[in-house]
Amino acid sequence: MSVIKRTLLNTILYSLTYLVVTFLMKHNINIMLLLALTIVCFLLNYILYSVIDKAANS
Repeated sequence: MSVIKRTLLNTILYSLTYLVVTFLMKHNINIMLLLALTIVCFLLNYILYSVIDKAANS
């Protein structure tokens, strides 16, 4: 699986998990916080998976 596909899948799963847990705990869902966490999660995952992919290929 390519780096971008793994990153997108992981980011989507993270966002859905955050929404479900927040909803089940009966808290208000803060859209701006979710957006910020999603962007940070995407960037960190992309960097991490890129480094792992480069190390595995060399």
